[in-house]
Amino acid sequence: MSDIAPTKAYPLTLPEELIFDIFLKSDPKTLVACRATNHYWRDKLNAIPFLQETHSKWKARGQFIYLHFTLGPFNQRPDWIMKMDATTGEAMQLALPVTINPGGWFRIIGTANGNVCMRFSSTGKAPQILIWNPAANTLRSIRDPTQHFCTMCTFTYAFLYYPGSSKYAIVHIFKRNLGDQDSWLTMFCAESSDWQYVIPCPKYVKNLDQNCVTSDGVAFWLSWSMHDSTYPSYIVSFSIANKSFFTIPIPHHIVSHDHRLLIYQDSLCMVSNRDTRDGYEINMFRILKNGIHYAWEKIFTFTGIGSLENPVLIHEEELILLKKTHRERNALMRRPETSQFMFLRFDPLSQHKKILNAPFYLGHVQLISTHVYSQRCFPV
Repeated sequence: MSDIAPTKAYPLTLPEELIFDIFLKSDPKTLVACRATNHYWRDKLNAIPFLQETHSKWKARGQFIYLHFTLGPFNQRPDWIMKMDATTGEAMQLALPVTINPGGWFRIIGTANGNVCMRFSSTGKAPQILIWNPAANTLRSIRDPTQHFCTMCTFTYAFLYYPGSSKYAIVHIFKRNLGDQDSWLTMFCAESSDWQYVIPCPKYVKNLDQNCVTSDGVAFWLSWSMHDSTYPSYIVSFSIANKSFFTIPIPHHIVSHDHRLLIYQDSLCMVSNRDTRDGYEINMFRILKNGIHYAWEKIFTFTGIGSLENPVLIHEEELILLKKTHRERNALMRRPETSQFMFLRFDPLSQHKKILNAPFYLGHVQLISTHVYSQRCFPV
């Protein structure tokens, strides 16, 4: 037997189906370690069919809702994220991969394919963008482009993947100067690892909502016109594949007090909440393209007593509904200021509701954003 180590490792000759079946039983950290072994395993385990198969298998492990809470800008306590199981309601505080010191901040841009895209500043200065896979515990730091443009102007981001690819993009819409009427767009591509395509946006790309939904390589925002800031006028979208914008007008009879875009059963939908004499009414519409026009199909209507509820899509069939109750400080009764959030799982077809969790906090706590997370092993 020779004591000389081999200079070349030969890949396994097992059938590809058997290799995939073995790795499908592995955890994300094991897959990441195997991908780092050599080019052969990296190509195999980064293949789209395998990544899609892992998602199908791991979906049974459940989905989570990431809830970003804050006590306000003048409180010294850092913001926090509550990670809640969308099926059982079990919750715990999510440990971030970075340290946020007093004066620092963070915001989640979006989640997709098991990765989280967030902006943060540890000390309140020099923001960065981070791509983070919580399951595999892998990170990638990206230069934030705002330092080169108007930091006092409004801007928005979107995090999404190219259709049928493991490559992602980060879209940044901004203004160059405070007095500018027009907006610009730049985009970070994971493949080139750089910000590219600084292009002017159409005139209608104004007053975009900070919340964005994505589907099949397209980002969608609600947009308000300059003449009416009360109700959204249209939906603005941007395709990262052909780098083009388009708009979807919102019918006047659909707009109300509160709105949210959702991706429901692979279709773009809008939820419209309106006050009623006895409580609230939620209407959900599916937006279907018919030639050059769009049809708005009502999927369901739900009414309730009390305050408005804010739905969050969790998977193909059911939603999360949110209620918040706030109690002011009462010095005479020595009662502190408190906030409570009630999360309910809602089936639009049966109208059945189930209470998942009802966290209770001291102080005037606000919910900054909500995001759906499902475990995947897409590379960062």
